[in-house]
Amino acid sequence: MISEAREFQQVNAMQWLQYLGFCVVTGFAAFLGAYFSKKGEHLATKEDIRQITKDVEFVKGSLQSQLYIHQRRYEKEFEILLTLSKHLVELRDYAQLLMPIVDVQSVREEKIKETRVQRLYEIGKKFYDAVEHAKPFYPEEIYLILKELEKQTLLHSIHFQYGDINDRKCWEKAELNSKLIFDLANKGLEAIRKRVKEWESFKIN
Repeated sequence: MISEAREFQQVNAMQWLQYLGFCVVTGFAAFLGAYFSKKGEHLATKEDIRQITKDVEFVKGSLQSQLYIHQRRYEKEFEILLTLSKHLVELRDYAQLLMPIVDVQSVREEKIKETRVQRLYEIGKKFYDAVEHAKPFYPEEIYLILKELEKQTLLHSIHFQYGDINDRKCWEKAELNSKLIFDLANKGLEAIRKRVKEWESFKIN
């Protein structure tokens, strides 16, 4: 009876030891799981930060690149538009003086006439070169206006060179030509001003 009780106690003690061992192992396993899980979260957080930093640097580099390109394009196109404006104004002003109504007597002198035609040709040639050479680097809208101005100035020159200056209608036609040239020139200047404003409102994508 006593031996049976001892065996029962031994068995019971073994079961308790096994149970405690199981609890310890289970608890330790849970601890390890929680530890590695937390460790994984830290690693994931570091990876996230690393990726975010990389993305920020990429965006920063992209913005700097766009700003640099924008600045260089603006500077180059501004120089072109400035040159075009200079030639445009020179062509406009001289075309206005080609055949003024108050200068009828001088226009009748062939030498003065030839000198004025030659001078307009020289100014027109510089204007043509500036317009055509820079054509790929400024808006087509401006180009078309300048080409129309060039065309009307040429017609005005031909009219001045071969028109009958003793005919009143010739002077009326010259006056209309001058007004058309003046209006086209101002239209060109306004288009250039509009283009500059567009650059000033540049937005980064």
